[in-house]
Amino acid sequence: MSVSPLEVEDFLLTHDAVEKAVVVGVADPKADQVPIAFVRTTSPHDTDEATLVAFCRDQIAAYKVPRRILLRTTALPRTATGKLARTSLMEEAQALWKDAEQARS
Repeated sequence: MSVSPLEVEDFLLTHDAVEKAVVVGVADPKADQVPIAFVRTTSPHDTDEATLVAFCRDQIAAYKVPRRILLRTTALPRTATGKLARTSLMEEAQALWKDAEQARS
């Protein structure tokens, strides 16, 4: 099934501690692609990954729940023209997911 990043981003933004959310898909040998979210929070103490994953599990379909939610308290990366650097985030997410896969093996 395909997941709309915008739909998951919009849902994450309904959480009080989330200022910005970006969801990217990364390759997964078992599921084609899995969603990984980058979330800018209002404060480093407002929430954590487990809380946000549980928030998603309670409200959206299981296949839409991000497999990882990476919290940031600083701005998400931007290109020279000011656009969100999705490619950079995708590369970071893919490397993280690959490392996690190797650790599970």
